[in-house]
Amino acid sequence: MRSLVLKIFIWFWAAMALVGMALYFSTTATMSEQAEIQERQWIGITVPLVAQTAAEIFERDGPSGLNRYINRVNRRRRFNVSFLNAEGEVLAGPDPSPGVGNLASRAAKSNERLVEIVQGERLVAQSVVSAGGRRFVLAGDIRARFPGNRRGRPRRPPPILRALGILDADIQTQVLRILAVFLTAGLVCYGLACYLTAPLKKLRAATRKLADGDLAARVGNAPGGRQDELTELGHDFDQMAARIQTMVGAQRRLLSDISHELRSPLARLNVALALIRQRMKGRSDGELDRIELEAGRLNKLIGHLLTLSRIESGTLEPARDDIALDQLLAELVADAEYEARGSEKSVRILSSQACVAVGIRELLRSAIENVVRNAVYYTADKTVVEVELKLAGEQPDTAVITVRDHGEGVRESELGEIFRPFYRVAAARERQSGGTGLGLAITRKALQLHNGSVAAFNASGGGLRIEIRLPARPAGTDAAEPL
Repeated sequence: MRSLVLKIFIWFWAAMALVGMALYFSTTATMSEQAEIQERQWIGITVPLVAQTAAEIFERDGPSGLNRYINRVNRRRRFNVSFLNAEGEVLAGPDPSPGVGNLASRAAKSNERLVEIVQGERLVAQSVVSAGGRRFVLAGDIRARFPGNRRGRPRRPPPILRALGILDADIQTQVLRILAVFLTAGLVCYGLACYLTAPLKKLRAATRKLADGDLAARVGNAPGGRQDELTELGHDFDQMAARIQTMVGAQRRLLSDISHELRSPLARLNVALALIRQRMKGRSDGELDRIELEAGRLNKLIGHLLTLSRIESGTLEPARDDIALDQLLAELVADAEYEARGSEKSVRILSSQACVAVGIRELLRSAIENVVRNAVYYTADKTVVEVELKLAGEQPDTAVITVRDHGEGVRESELGEIFRPFYRVAAARERQSGGTGLGLAITRKALQLHNGSVAAFNASGGGLRIEIRLPARPAGTDAAEPL
């Protein structure tokens, strides 16, 4: 469970459900306890009073008055009692069950109040002597008056449960109302969870954009003028992103300015070198050649720096054209093969599928050429650099260019680092010339500008395999929309 919204929602909902269940069951238990206390009070006070009143009415009004009184008591009190004489004859009320009759007979003989529970019913027999000296017995079931009996009318529930109407309904209605309460609580908890995590979602989106290279990504202000710790975190992120954007922009400008400024003294250095060659007339050619070589390397480095700076700043945006990748790759491999012959190496195209990409030709050429030349440089002597081009059936179609050398490879931890500017693996540093460390960085930036990507893998059997992926279409199909 990775979603913070879901976690907060479930925890809040579970908490409310547990509180609701605890409230329901504790209230039900409290009501049962109160019912027991109330029942004992009724047995000790109300039953003797009803029995004494019934005896007086019988002697004053006769059987008809007694019947009216007992029926009224059973109806209003929701009792089920009968009034009997000492011989066990029913004077008023329903015919008693055998258990009630037996209890009444014993109460008449003992002159006491007897209470028994028979098959879940509370039976009471109250013996009473009238003013005329006659003995009577009020006997029957009084449990119906109290909560817990299906025939009874429950006591009024507490205000919160009475407002929900839970305890005043049958089982089916109670279940439906409890479900309605939980669903309402679920909606409230879900809204609360979304409210709490909304700034985190915006922060996550802005973080991903920043990680993808969009230095202008910001969280922005929270909707509704919200002010809490999460929105403060978003403001802190915006300040951090602005500081990073300023620092990276300053670094890029510095790099570009320095590169431009170095071009002028380097040009003057080449002019001075040519004048010295004329004056020396063949003397010290070795030293002059060395100076010319190093000046050429410096000029190449400056060119790479300027190219990388233009790509990162977004100023390198000439018109895009259709580029036949198979033809471009054939030209690059032919040039690389010519240069590799001197070191007993070779470059071959194993397979090439005709396809077309839309982009900047010179920039794509430089990106692919950097990978091929890098493979030629690091592959072992008397080995072949293998190049493949195929069109993968993805959405959209993607051209996959694979360049594999037979060198020493790269440590797994450095596979993602070799595309960083000025990064070189240890093996390259130990050589006389490990390059400038900008070729693969330019490749990655150029491919990103064309919505492509590049990745490096250690090949089975040794060597490095670099895979270039670029949006393309089969040759001969209609032109795609500009990228």
